[in-house]
Amino acid sequence: MDQQQADQIRNNVRDSYSKVAEADNEGDGCGVASSC
Repeated sequence: MDQQQADQIRNNVRDSYSKVAEADNEGDGCGVASSC
């Protein structure tokens, strides 16, 4: 795996976590819909 792939994966992970955090902030308490 080269550096660019590693960066892309990190960006995807950060993106996913930010979406979960936003959902939690809206007060539904279950993050992403698939976890409900």
